Amino acid sequence: MNNKFFYSLFIIAYSNVSAQKDVNAKIIIDENANLQITQNFKPNNKNIYLFPKYISLNDTSVKFIADETANFSSYEIENVDQVNFALNSDKAFFSNDFFITTSRYLGTNKNEFFKEKKFDLDIISKKYKIIYPSNEDLKQKFISEPVIVGGNFKLVENKGFKIYYLEKETKLSELIKGSDEMEKAFEMYKNYFGNKDKPTIVFAPIDGRSITNEGIIIYNNKSLKKEFSTTISHEIGHIWFGEDGVIFRENLLTEGFTEFLALNYLTSKYGEDKVEKIIKEKYYATEGLKNFTDINMKVSDKQKADILSYSLLPLFLHSKQKKDKNFINIVADFYKYKNQNRKTSLDELNYYLQSKGLETLFTDKIPDFFISPCNSSNVCIYSTSEKNIDVEVDYISNNNEKSRKVINITNKSPQVLDTEKIKKIIVDPNYKIQQVSRLNDIWNNDEDNIFNKNRYFDIKILNPEIAKISNDVANFFTSQENIGILKSIIVNEEQRKIIDNLKEKFLKSSNTLLTGAVTSFAENKNIIFLAFAFYDELKTETNVLKFSLKLDEKHSKLESVKIYE
Repeated sequence: MNNKFFYSLFIIAYSNVSAQKDVNAKIIIDENANLQITQNFKPNNKNIYLFPKYISLNDTSVKFIADETANFSSYEIENVDQVNFALNSDKAFFSNDFFITTSRYLGTNKNEFFKEKKFDLDIISKKYKIIYPSNEDLKQKFISEPVIVGGNFKLVENKGFKIYYLEKETKLSELIKGSDEMEKAFEMYKNYFGNKDKPTIVFAPIDGRSITNEGIIIYNNKSLKKEFSTTISHEIGHIWFGEDGVIFRENLLTEGFTEFLALNYLTSKYGEDKVEKIIKEKYYATEGLKNFTDINMKVSDKQKADILSYSLLPLFLHSKQKKDKNFINIVADFYKYKNQNRKTSLDELNYYLQSKGLETLFTDKIPDFFISPCNSSNVCIYSTSEKNIDVEVDYISNNNEKSRKVINITNKSPQVLDTEKIKKIIVDPNYKIQQVSRLNDIWNNDEDNIFNKNRYFDIKILNPEIAKISNDVANFFTSQENIGILKSIIVNEEQRKIIDNLKEKFLKSSNTLLTGAVTSFAENKNIIFLAFAFYDELKTETNVLKFSLKLDEKHSKLESVKIYE
């Protein structure tokens, strides 16, 4: 995950990366792990500088100009030799054993914000031994001030990586295993995008996600304990898409492409079957999303930004790769096209694709395909898209023989399939098309329960008591009649109104059909999680309702209802 502040000033300076004058500062890390900073300036200067808003800048020799963005303010620096200020460190990034600052901590000439520069830093700490940046590191140019790391770190070198770790927090065997994973991901990405310098690696018990900055990756220790995740390979991917590589004006896209690389790495190493678990988790997070219009959204809605960055966008890119094995080479060609002038945008990417006669990305609405019975011997596959789309369909016969066909479908009319001697049909079995919902992909000849049409969980794994409650809820959302929501548990009037309003909102008329659903139960919390997909025939669109029911210990009373927008 990249430092979010790096992106916040694209609206101020969308410029080429080039050399600039040095930045000079003395930084003292005090006994409370806060930064006391003296930044030095060239004599006879007069420039506008940008400082992070969280810096305590009370020096009377600087003149406040304006709040430029949510994170930065501008100040006039005129004939000032130095400015003194302080920065309180984030408690999530230091302890008695280590100190890390990933925040912006210096002022930057507004006109030079996105240009490479040499940093002359004198970093002093009585408590922490500074390991990064070293004098050798400071010979390199950085766009933003380098991360500072100090503490009781041990150094191990493996596979060309310099790796720092805290001995009492990290097992060396786990570290070596993790660095082997880094090397394999690095080699794979290098083959597509070209060679790069390997960053310094730090493992520390930070409170939060791993972070990639220029020349350094800081991993949360927990990433070493995860048997199967995208964390290690995702951060390595930032060497090519991120602060050391190509950066999209839309920060979410930078993260999305990096997670796409991680999915490709895991698929190549472990196979599609094992990666499918991660794919399903990401799909569940994106249930109901119909388009990509929020790519430009502000990152203030962190939960939504995370769903877009780490689920929707990489899933879409991964579906393109599943459909066309050459897709990653197209991405690599664009990377090489932008590698020297590293700033880019979705518009520029699509202009590049169009110039090559290729399909644009993230411009169409997301389609949905679902199966519904037509009559006793046929099922119909419906589409919500105006476009003609080729969709793969798997058939499983009564003799368990599998066959695959490709159908072409649009929202103008459904595709009718004969179900004679067929016991199961799966739409888009290999996730080659991004869909609004995966709650309605499956038809079973011998199983008509609405909860067995999804790609996530089978209701049969639930205990009978929870399954009955779930089925009661499904019956309520299926019927146009005003039936009671739950017969087997107590529901108060306020909760009943909430659920009635949901039904009124999603099951709008006889032209609305419940096409699929999923239910699961968190036993330790007594919470039933439910999701329903509704097809609006008049608008030819799928809408997804996600909510949870919190039960009491005896599962006899509803305590609360939570709706997930």
